[in-house]
Amino acid sequence: MREFVTALFNTSIVTGVCTFIFLLVFSFCGKKYAAKSRKIIWSLIAVCCLIPFRFPAVWPGYSVDIPDVVIRQGDTEHADSAVRRSETATESQQIVSVKDPGTGNFAASGVNGKEITTTDVFFTLWVCVGAVLLLYYSAGYWRLKGKIKRQGYECTYSGIRKILQEEAERYQLKRTPRLWILYDSPMGPFTIGVLQNTVVLPDDVSDERDLRFILRHEIQHCKKKDILWKLFFLSVNIVHWFNPLVWLLRKAAEQDIEICCDEAVVSGTDRAYREEYSDVLMSQIARNSYKWSAASTGYVQGVKFIKRRFDSIINGRKKKGIFLIVAACAALLLTGSLIRLQTGGKVYAVKNVPIDTGIEIRADLDGDGTEDRVLVTDNVFGDYASTQVLAKFQNGDIALIDYPDYWVSYLVTGDLNSDGLPDIVVNRIARGSTYGGGETSVLHVGKNEAGEPVLVEYPSNFIQNPDLELKWVGWEDYDGEYIPDDDYSTAQPTGFGPENLDFSGMGANIFERDGKVMLRFVAYVDPLTESVKRIECSYTPEGWYIEDMQMIYDYWGGGWEDALMGEW
Repeated sequence: MREFVTALFNTSIVTGVCTFIFLLVFSFCGKKYAAKSRKIIWSLIAVCCLIPFRFPAVWPGYSVDIPDVVIRQGDTEHADSAVRRSETATESQQIVSVKDPGTGNFAASGVNGKEITTTDVFFTLWVCVGAVLLLYYSAGYWRLKGKIKRQGYECTYSGIRKILQEEAERYQLKRTPRLWILYDSPMGPFTIGVLQNTVVLPDDVSDERDLRFILRHEIQHCKKKDILWKLFFLSVNIVHWFNPLVWLLRKAAEQDIEICCDEAVVSGTDRAYREEYSDVLMSQIARNSYKWSAASTGYVQGVKFIKRRFDSIINGRKKKGIFLIVAACAALLLTGSLIRLQTGGKVYAVKNVPIDTGIEIRADLDGDGTEDRVLVTDNVFGDYASTQVLAKFQNGDIALIDYPDYWVSYLVTGDLNSDGLPDIVVNRIARGSTYGGGETSVLHVGKNEAGEPVLVEYPSNFIQNPDLELKWVGWEDYDGEYIPDDDYSTAQPTGFGPENLDFSGMGANIFERDGKVMLRFVAYVDPLTESVKRIECSYTPEGWYIEDMQMIYDYWGGGWEDALMGEW
């Protein structure tokens, strides 16, 4: 569905741009060209409206990802289970989540509960409005047919039928249309019917000259299959009802359909003939007050259009406009290759979660709108030492997790996975040792099978970035010969935490850059140069994607500690 909606928007924008361009072109030089060429151009654009098309991108093409904003998450427990897999969740609550490491966009779908996104809303609205328009136009068509049957009769008068037959033969019409007469009706002449055309005339058209001119015009509609063309442009309008330029496209096409018939009737005639034809048209337009069905050929109204129409009739021959048709094809190809909308990832509507640091943090941990409390304590109980993280909720629930440490610990909270709920970074640092060191864990609040809150660890592994280049910071001030450039020092780390600690962790911090919340690790590398690695990464359900890594010289002497880790 998302790909379809994106393709629909892409096609609508491309064809809308081309429609706008040729509306401007025709406003300046449209009088010089035959209506047939304009009709062909509108038809080309309309065909592209119904066929989502993409061409190879041409520099400097405009490409943009269309995000799918989640405006209502599933019925799983709060927003936390909508973007991550809790270790204690039941199978029915599992969420399949994918995140593009390059863009940081989530794509998640819940098994337990239905997400509602902007794509869902637009698609539903698109279908509903399209169905309403289809019913509206269909009702108008059947209402007009009913009016014809109630207020008219099929013409059997031999004189009128003979004129109709003569005019049909004159324009080589293969199938003579039916002829109906309406009595006491404000409607002027028009043609209706898809499978078999029916020309409908008011009962007060008695003059043979007027009758022939009217029939010639309507026979041109039959010959050019204008009912089908009008239905085609109507279908384009219904599909792209949200685009005002497509409404203008349909209006312009219907006007040129009328002018095409006028040009065919007066082709090769003198000025006197054209003036007579104009007089007859004016008399019928002046009496026309009925709102026509979209599936008929009633005269198009509008003062500006009527002036343009009579100007086309009187002034005679026009240019064929082959150049304009070629230009329209080129414009569609070029615009289609320059404008490219693409399906973006899901974006979850989130709350603003501030980044906070300390041994005790107050934040809305479970998304119920109340402020909860999370704190960390380091304890010694006889021979056993531990660090405990405790979350206390306003409803009285408690969640805790123990680590077998006795270090100086502190917390950092922020929204690392863009779900609108705080995540908890637990730093357990061995302050006072020769070089420092410690362990880091990242937690979130989940639910166990009994529905009770628990603290659950995120994955503790790093996802390697093959495009990442290591940056060296501060080494221009180093006077020594030794630089820690061995494989261990410069390699991207693979994990953190007690299970797979492959570097001496000095702590982690949460920071925001360009509107994106990320996690920063600092790892001790070399005592000789007091150098550290700074690893900045973003959350994915599979692990932490490394977005940037630096080797920083003289960590303590250079004042980097507060700049990278902050005060706690």
